Amino acid sequence: MIHDPGGVSRFVRGLIEEHKETSAQGAPFVTISREAGAGGRTLAEAILKAMSKRPEHRLWKGWQIFDRELCEAVMKDPRIRVSLEALMSEKERGDFEDMLASFFGGESPQARVDHAIFKTVHEVASVGRAIIVGRGAACCTRHLELGVRVRLVAPRELRVKRVAHRRSVSEHEAKQWVAEQDDHRARLVHRCFHKDINDPLLYDAIFNTDTLEMSSIAEAVLTLIERRVAEAGTSA
Repeated sequence: MIHDPGGVSRFVRGLIEEHKETSAQGAPFVTISREAGAGGRTLAEAILKAMSKRPEHRLWKGWQIFDRELCEAVMKDPRIRVSLEALMSEKERGDFEDMLASFFGGESPQARVDHAIFKTVHEVASVGRAIIVGRGAACCTRHLELGVRVRLVAPRELRVKRVAHRRSVSEHEAKQWVAEQDDHRARLVHRCFHKDINDPLLYDAIFNTDTLEMSSIAEAVLTLIERRVAEAGTSA
């Protein structure tokens, strides 16, 4: 099979053009882009916790995190053959590696996997009340009006220490993992969306998880959600 990165870009452009024809959207959503070790899943959980403290407003009811959950949803597609580990790692296969995985490993080509991921992200975001971690979501959903797109950063030394502790590995191994993850995520965004993942204009807000508590960031995100809903003139 042929690895077709151009096909992914055409698919994404098709989603954007399709959405331009309709402004209707059910509810707000959040996308979290993050440097490796900056705390994407931790923020997602902190946002849910902050929402649970505001039970009086229906805006905060029914929200879900999509991280591992997103990968599991993609794996339910019978046309996709890929391991959960591969999806969770967000590793981008090169052309030769992709060919070997397709022919000898029985896995779906990278382009087909990307199609499935972006389609699922777009569908989840269109429904709303979703906190989507990674997977190019800030780019894939950029024309959906009720999205709040944030990015998390932190000094590399701190991120390495966090990863070493979380994964129970040496700091040397953690440093290598952080570098690989940052590279894979940047290449995905560049290859499929022709964007720089570090471009601040892709996001509504960028937070430093070294200087800010996750609870404070979560409260700021809720404020952004409220503002987005008010600007759109919807009760969500």
